[in-house]
Amino acid sequence: MIIGSLIQILLLIIIIAIIYKGVNAIKRGTLLQKLNLKLVLGVYGALLLVAVVLFYLLPIEESLNKVVENQEELAKAERAGHLLINAASEGKQIEKENIDGVLIKKQWDFPYEGKQLEITQVDEQYSSAFILVERKDVEDNQVEVTQYYTRTIIENIELTDDIVPFTIELEEERLTISDTNMIDIHVGKFAKEFTISQFTSRNGIDLFSDVNRIGGENVLYIRVPKNVEVEGAVQFVTE
Repeated sequence: MIIGSLIQILLLIIIIAIIYKGVNAIKRGTLLQKLNLKLVLGVYGALLLVAVVLFYLLPIEESLNKVVENQEELAKAERAGHLLINAASEGKQIEKENIDGVLIKKQWDFPYEGKQLEITQVDEQYSSAFILVERKDVEDNQVEVTQYYTRTIIENIELTDDIVPFTIELEEERLTISDTNMIDIHVGKFAKEFTISQFTSRNGIDLFSDVNRIGGENVLYIRVPKNVEVEGAVQFVTE
């Protein structure tokens, strides 16, 4: 930090020295040279003035994505993801857990009169959700699905709203879960060059490191009628 400040002071001294020598050169020059130089400086100053005015007149477009820099907020989002997955793996009812930071992305209701239900996920290698199944105490001929999720923050950029819900379809005795609306997200960020960062406290950024990535978690909570037998890679509610 001290070295960076010294470099800035040194650059300022060099600029002042150049200006001082330029002024002396003008004093020693001919009248024509003085007039030409004054004309150039006048045009340059006018251009700077116009540029400043135009800068403040240009419309400022705010980023569509929120930048999250508060470390407590980032830790809260990451903690919510861990708590959501832990609750689901332990077979707990997500709604009753009241986990801070866990939200509902979408809900589905399907009329169903079958006795068996097969739950499958498509393209699990690209995107998958933890599936938690609760058996109701009644035979109401309704299959209810709720998608719980936590925030997605990559490189301090809020991308939660860019993540679309799963596609869920019920055909005959099969409930199919897929992520047909997958999107490509390109994240770019500026970093200081080594020639600058070596003299400052920040040495640039480490793109896509675990520290800068909160991927967000998804849990599908499925409630089935009492008389329906469920097949598939699911976790049942035990509490």
